[in-house]
Amino acid sequence: MTKENPRENFSNESTISRRTRYAFLTAVFFIFAAIVNIVNSLRLNISTQEIASYIDTFVIFIFLILMIVSAQKIRKGQGEKGIWLLLGSLVMTLALRGVLIAGLGIIFSAISISLIPLIALMTLRRDSFNRALSLSIGAASFYIAYDFVISSYLPAYRLTAETAAPIIRATSIIAVLLVVAFVYTLSKQHQFILLSSKLTLAMVFLVLFPILVLSVAGSVSLSRSLKPRQDETLLVKANLVAQGIDRFILTNKNVLESEKNSPDIINYLLYKQNLEQNRTQNIQALEKRVLESLHSYKRRNFLEINSYAILDLSGKNLLDTRLENIGSNESEIDYFTQALETGKPFVSDFYRKRDNQTVIYFSAPVELWTVDKTTGKTIFQQVGVIRFEHNISAIQQYLDDYIKIEGENRKNFFVALFSEIEVNQLDPEDPSSVFITIANSEESELNFMSATPLTTNVITPLQMNRVLPLGSTAQLTLETFGLSEGLRNRVETPIFLAQAFPRNFQTEEPQDIIAIADIAEDQLDWTIVVAQDLKSYNASFQQQNEINIILAIMIAIGAILLGYSGSKYLVDPIVSLADTANQVAQGDLNKRAIVTTEDEVGKLGTAFNSMTNQLNLLIASLEDRIAERTQALERSEGQLRAAVQVGKAAASLRNLDELLNSTTELISQQFDFYHAGIFLIDAYGEYALLTAANSEGGHRMLAREHKLKVGAEGIVGYVTSTGEARIALDVGRDAAYFDNPDLPHTRSEMALPLIAGGKILGALDIQSTEGEAFSEADIVSLQVLADQIAIAIENARLFEESRRSLATAQRAYGEQSQLGWQELIHQRENYGYRSTPDGSIFPLEKDSLDEVVKEKDLRVDDGGTKVAIPIMVRGESVGTIRLKKESNAPSWEEKDLDLVKRMTEELSRAMDSARLFDEAKKQADRERVVGEISDKMRETMNVESVIRLAADELYKLLELEQVTIHLNPDEDQRNEESA
Repeated sequence: MTKENPRENFSNESTISRRTRYAFLTAVFFIFAAIVNIVNSLRLNISTQEIASYIDTFVIFIFLILMIVSAQKIRKGQGEKGIWLLLGSLVMTLALRGVLIAGLGIIFSAISISLIPLIALMTLRRDSFNRALSLSIGAASFYIAYDFVISSYLPAYRLTAETAAPIIRATSIIAVLLVVAFVYTLSKQHQFILLSSKLTLAMVFLVLFPILVLSVAGSVSLSRSLKPRQDETLLVKANLVAQGIDRFILTNKNVLESEKNSPDIINYLLYKQNLEQNRTQNIQALEKRVLESLHSYKRRNFLEINSYAILDLSGKNLLDTRLENIGSNESEIDYFTQALETGKPFVSDFYRKRDNQTVIYFSAPVELWTVDKTTGKTIFQQVGVIRFEHNISAIQQYLDDYIKIEGENRKNFFVALFSEIEVNQLDPEDPSSVFITIANSEESELNFMSATPLTTNVITPLQMNRVLPLGSTAQLTLETFGLSEGLRNRVETPIFLAQAFPRNFQTEEPQDIIAIADIAEDQLDWTIVVAQDLKSYNASFQQQNEINIILAIMIAIGAILLGYSGSKYLVDPIVSLADTANQVAQGDLNKRAIVTTEDEVGKLGTAFNSMTNQLNLLIASLEDRIAERTQALERSEGQLRAAVQVGKAAASLRNLDELLNSTTELISQQFDFYHAGIFLIDAYGEYALLTAANSEGGHRMLAREHKLKVGAEGIVGYVTSTGEARIALDVGRDAAYFDNPDLPHTRSEMALPLIAGGKILGALDIQSTEGEAFSEADIVSLQVLADQIAIAIENARLFEESRRSLATAQRAYGEQSQLGWQELIHQRENYGYRSTPDGSIFPLEKDSLDEVVKEKDLRVDDGGTKVAIPIMVRGESVGTIRLKKESNAPSWEEKDLDLVKRMTEELSRAMDSARLFDEAKKQADRERVVGEISDKMRETMNVESVIRLAADELYKLLELEQVTIHLNPDEDQRNEESA
């Protein structure tokens, strides 16, 4: 028959209760988390106004409803269903949110792989842990695969990581906390995890950790190997564009250098310098030839060169292909001053003309070379400046042509030419220089805007100098995060991350990788920017990372399957052995373990089967001994039960004779002994007197006052002398046995000492008609009975002595109280007081005692209107209360009489207390006076003075008529006086 273990049942119930509590708390936690996420998502809705954000809010709302349903199921006792609903809802919600918001894959995978096993560990049965672990790893694989692989092949529809940055930051913090909580809980609760789950965890983590390390290492290695190459390629492209512009500038300079050496131009300038002295009739023809030469120069790039001109040394425009410019003064412009100052061809920065056309100027000094006849040295003389105006569209066209070279990838590239222009820094917030866009490959509207944030102090001079068009600082400032700082640090960092051109959405995150190359022309602070968006820039190794992620996910799934199947293969024999052990423990001793291997588990199964066989043999041999032991235990149990009943009876009895007689009767009823008797040692300790017995022979022995000499007669005499129990298994062969004619059928006897407080009080004598009826085990159990009898006897004696002492003390105190009251009464003439209907109180005159006082009882007279109640103090009457109603008043009722009785009892106690207090006060006064007299007598050393003082104080204190103090002379002195 199988018996349930209450402790195991209680442990199971406690575990189920704990899991239910944890499950409900988990559901409540997710309800709160869902509410917080709804609030954050609504804030994101207000700021972004995007459809994906609204869908995300709806998904969280559905999750909140499911969590409420889960909590209700758990509260109704459906904990398993509630938790699996919670886990499924969590997985689907995270998946949908990962589909709607970019950048959450790793975070959600960390939450899944830590939170789901944590919830399963705390709330589900242990055999459900593997399923929860598989669900968490499968969900984590999907989140990562979608975020890094699948989403790259879909159109852009999700909220970007920049837009959902608050949600990502909050979720990241939660993920870190959950991972820490999972590791901590796993270390604390590992004893509750099944072995198969532990093996699965170990295999999964042993596989996943190296995979994770290898994936990260591969990604880092790939990035370190490919990124420098791509950076170098991007920098080469920037230098290539810069070199193209340098060639454009250098070509125009070289052309101008050759054109300035035209003899017609030199002669024309010389003529203009000596106009008054060198008039000639050929001036018109010379001027015509020079003008034709300028037009021919312009025609080499007719669409881009606006005009050619010759300036004299004063800066006056002498000849120009654009006739309206002739005669203008250009002496203050840098292309004139710098050409004369350096003596070399010069290219200017861009100029915005009044018609908003943007141009640059190329110029070169016109020089006359002569040889000094005296010294033979070559001498040159500057006679003027030649310059031409070039449209900036040539550079824009060059950038456009370069972008076309990129082909299909040109949408991922951005090329621009920036000019750094120094400005006066009037305020600390003003920049020292600004970077102005001259040309770009994106939009023409971006030209002549500043990549540096503009201030009022800076924009005004630039607009007055026609560097910038009209507009506000916000209209003329490019919204390019990090670009201006990167341009300033281009020498130290020619490649950096920033935003190359404004985009439709606002962000402070870098969107492009930018390479910088300066124009080699020393006279220009021009910089080429070649940018590539980060997505296409990272595409080369992102693709490899995606392959690595897919491989890692496949390996992770394989690790789960391998871990589960491997753990099942290793654990199944152990589980089978454990089930067999449980069945054997429940009573099925014929159950045997199935051994299929010869490894350690097989050896364990063989050893278990051997142990079960030995257990069967042991149980078979122990059945007889168990039966014997059971019989002995039942007998001992009966003896102890009888001892308990005797103890209860002894506790309720106080009369010694009644106690002893009841005890022997109980022993006879419970044990069915032939004879049971109790011997008590007399006051002299010489004899053990039979005090109680249950048998007929025992009653005869009580009648003749049977006694045995202590230490001399029978087993009782031995026990009362030594205080040790003794058994006579065969009375015929025991030398100490006393052959009693009143008990002729005795075959065995046992005597137990009655000991209390270390003193032998007597013995309990038990006799049986069966031989060898007693054993050592009976001594142990029946000695408990004998000890209780001894304690009861001692308690009865002490109770009787205490009762007698208490009665004596009460009697003595009552007599003393009566003397005190009699003395108090006789000291006073008034014996009481009476009250009248008007409330006056008068003293009573001396009168005889009332009959009520003598009878010590309450009496009602005169038709029930008068009542007399004695005032009782310690059982004696010391006075009477008489109460009288008016003649027409109703008779005294029982409740009124009870009230009067209680009041009289309180009055008697108060009167006795007052009397005792008065006596105590008088005694204290007497002791004080005696002390004062003693102090006065100690103050004098003269005997006569002491005697006088004593007589005077006694006279005053006791109010005596006369005090006489005599001193007796010594016997010798009296003899001498008589002689």
